[in-house]
Amino acid sequence: MNMGIFLKVLAIFVLVVLLVFACGYDDDDNDNDDVDDDDSGDDDDDDDTVVDDDTVVDDDDDNDIDITPPDGWQLEWVASYDDVVFDPQLALSPSGIPQIVFSYFPGGTDDPTLRYALPDGSAWDVFTVYEFTQGSGYYDFVLDGETPVIAYSRSAGNDYEHRQLVLTELSGESWTEQIMQDVEFWVSDLSLLAGDETQVVYGDSGAWEGADRAAVYHTFEEEKSWTTNEVFYGYSPVLHRNADGALQIVAFVDRNHLYAPEEQHGKLLLWEQADDDWSWEVIDDLDNYDVGGDCDALFIAPKLGIDESDETTVAYMLMTVYVNKALEEHYWYSVILARKSGDEWIPETYCENCGIGGYQQNNTAVRRMLIGYEDETVLADDATGAWTEETLSLPYGWMNYVVDENGYSHIAYAPTFEGQAHDLYYLTNMPE
Repeated sequence: MNMGIFLKVLAIFVLVVLLVFACGYDDDDNDNDDVDDDDSGDDDDDDDTVVDDDTVVDDDDDNDIDITPPDGWQLEWVASYDDVVFDPQLALSPSGIPQIVFSYFPGGTDDPTLRYALPDGSAWDVFTVYEFTQGSGYYDFVLDGETPVIAYSRSAGNDYEHRQLVLTELSGESWTEQIMQDVEFWVSDLSLLAGDETQVVYGDSGAWEGADRAAVYHTFEEEKSWTTNEVFYGYSPVLHRNADGALQIVAFVDRNHLYAPEEQHGKLLLWEQADDDWSWEVIDDLDNYDVGGDCDALFIAPKLGIDESDETTVAYMLMTVYVNKALEEHYWYSVILARKSGDEWIPETYCENCGIGGYQQNNTAVRRMLIGYEDETVLADDATGAWTEETLSLPYGWMNYVVDENGYSHIAYAPTFEGQAHDLYYLTNMPE
């Protein structure tokens, strides 16, 4: 396998594990007789997941993880499956209703099923959006007002090379879809903005030609038709709109990219659109970091925010990779915040041996992050002018983090047991 492809795919997987690390969990539901366990907070539920009103997934309590919400937080069970839950994405409607899109892999297959969940009184309803085939499944989820909108890639034929980009939204009780584009490569890293003109950026993961050839594409709806242009070379693009309404894309260019200009190699770039033209600037450079001659490095998981003075912050991770003589890979992660002051980007390392699970700014002066350390998960903010952290004693797993307009936190959470997640929860510190 091309090393660039391998590192990128592995980075996405390992990031999941790094989002939150365990502070210990108690699995009494598997007859654990730990004398130090008082059974408080155990998930000894008999929860069944109701899907589409006619399918019930039984919860036999095997591999259940005991979840005790932190003080001042509320925990709601969303769904449980015998199969693997994957990549929950959370959004809040203008009226404050949380909604979650996630996928799971039924029966141990490589083809996920895309689900949509929303609360209905004291429980959550879960609906099927799409059942993928041929290994598709990249998606991004946003709300356009109260309307859920999802962009995803799917197989358009019987082989891996033919793909479709699809936009679907919930209309009444059914999902309506439109095909944005047919593509002849493996689509990855979708990023979506919905509104009067829906905008999508996506990457060619380089699955067929190598990650060092990967490109970023921008697709937008104009008068009910879709237009696509190749913006630049790179991968892991994230789409954003700044306070002036200009589109921005952040992505990383591989050190050995075959087509990108040499001055972009090894750099995290910010692209901005003015009229029909795109310009770029360097946020950070791998050469700023001493990763050692035997190591490789990537910038991954960029996230953007804009404060009330229109200063842009980009939060991202530096992943350092070392391969020893036995071809065993070892990884180190750091979380970096780069803030633009005037015309200059100033990157600062927030923490080492840690990962970022979410970053929010929401046009306020306060920056907030969900950070996973080796043995703890914290919510960090700089409301006092310096960063402070609130400990969340939760088992590790998938997390997606959103802050509402009043500063309350909301988390979609799928704890893992032996590397797999089977249960999905919603947490918030918003008062009841």
